[in-house]
Amino acid sequence: MSVVSLSALFSQSCSNRIIAATIDGQPMRLGDFARDVAGTIEALRETGCRRGLLICDDAYWAAVGMMASLHAGGEALLPHNTHPETVASLKESFDLLVSDRVWPGIEKQVLLRKRPASTVTIPAIDPSNAIVSLFTSGSTGRPKRVRKSLADLESEARAVDAMLAAVAAPDAWVQATATHQHLYG
Repeated sequence: MSVVSLSALFSQSCSNRIIAATIDGQPMRLGDFARDVAGTIEALRETGCRRGLLICDDAYWAAVGMMASLHAGGEALLPHNTHPETVASLKESFDLLVSDRVWPGIEKQVLLRKRPASTVTIPAIDPSNAIVSLFTSGSTGRPKRVRKSLADLESEARAVDAMLAAVAAPDAWVQATATHQHLYG
């Protein structure tokens, strides 16, 4: 196994041979991922988004939203669940909802969806300046906001990769048993 730097993921050739994720068992290639991120960057820049709350049922679209938010120069906020009460409780924390479904009653939102080819290039970003805020599940009290730089997340991914390398083949698929909202649950 080997970790690819998220901060420079799109600055290299986005080969359609590399599978980035699956949706309902269908492969999403790295080129597809880059296209969806580039199109979402455009949508986020048009809105002037600085703090995007990512409310996604699907982990692929959450990854698209997170990467687009960071590359558009904004902070990505990842709550611990997709419940309407959670969105309402965080209303002062975000200026735009970024989701894979439309949310009634929320004025400013960007819908994550397949995008046509974009002219936006996606250069590498400084991983120490790209900020992600994650929220714990709140199982021991109120959910806690945890701010991390992309550099922190990359370091954690390298640590997980090192542990998995000892037990998994280099081309192994790793699948989560918890939703992406419980990254720090």
